[in-house]
Amino acid sequence: MSKPGINLQTVCKPSVVVLIFLSCCLLIYFSNHFTHEKIEGKRQLSALRVISEVMPLPFDNNIYEDWLDIPELSTRAYRARTNHESTGLVFMPVNAKGYNGNISMAIGLAFNGQLTGVRIIEQNETPGLGDQIDSRITDWSAQFSGRSLANSAKTAWAVASENGEFDALSGATTSPRAVINAVKSILDYYELHRNELYIQKVN
Repeated sequence: MSKPGINLQTVCKPSVVVLIFLSCCLLIYFSNHFTHEKIEGKRQLSALRVISEVMPLPFDNNIYEDWLDIPELSTRAYRARTNHESTGLVFMPVNAKGYNGNISMAIGLAFNGQLTGVRIIEQNETPGLGDQIDSRITDWSAQFSGRSLANSAKTAWAVASENGEFDALSGATTSPRAVINAVKSILDYYELHRNELYIQKVN
């Protein structure tokens, strides 16, 4: 009586299915991995572009990796350093309530508390009115550069129509007021916490 032979087709079919399954899993994993890296790379380049706009002072550290979360302000502080010495900070994103929703911005500060730049990252203000706060549309935000709590009186932090020193936008007061108040809040926080902001370890 002969022994039954081995059916190679029966043995190989499950193995082929398993091999195809594993290959698909690996393909999906690497595809997701590289897609995530690509998205993160674009996000980093976008953030660094904004940071460079509001932090014109020289720095030699990896500012994108040198940051602190500030929960009480719902923002993050990116720290600029030169030869391990503190140069300044970029607070981003800083959010304010505008006329048509949230206004997101980046605020740069030199170590001495002087503003180095303010840039609107995202806004939905009324075209031709409130949207004039955006540096991609007008240079309204340029008037912040060089200001600090030390060289600007407390009453200065308002639009001219409210006895402040910042240019008002024709037909729009809510938008510039929101930006001014947000910048002033960052300056107040920085004055109280400057040293610890630079000393604390990266999150």
